Amino acid sequence: MLTLLSWGDSLQIALYHFGGPRILKTYDSIRSPFANYILTTARKQGKYYEFSAPEFYNIQKQGEELSEEQKLTLREKITDHWSWASTPVNFEDQRRVIAVL
Repeated sequence: MLTLLSWGDSLQIALYHFGGPRILKTYDSIRSPFANYILTTARKQGKYYEFSAPEFYNIQKQGEELSEEQKLTLREKITDHWSWASTPVNFEDQRRVIAVL
C-alpha cells in the first residue's frame, strides 16, 4: 500500500502526464470571470443591506424611513443580486473548455 506522500506524488505525475497544468490554467480562465462576478455582486449587495447604496444616502444621513419606492428598489436589487445562485448550468462554459482543450 502506498503511503499518502507517495500516492500524492503518483497523482501529481498522472496529472502532469494528462496535461494537469494546462487543465488547471483552462479551468482558471473559465471560472475566474464567474467568481469575479459573484464577488462584485456580493459587494454591491452588501451596500444594499447596509443602506449605503447611492439610492439610500438619505436614510444614513437623516435617519428617515424607507419610502415605498425605496422598498421596491431594495427588494428588486436584492432579488437580482441572488439570481446567479438559481441560474441553470452554463453549458457555454463547457463548450469553451472543450474548444480550448
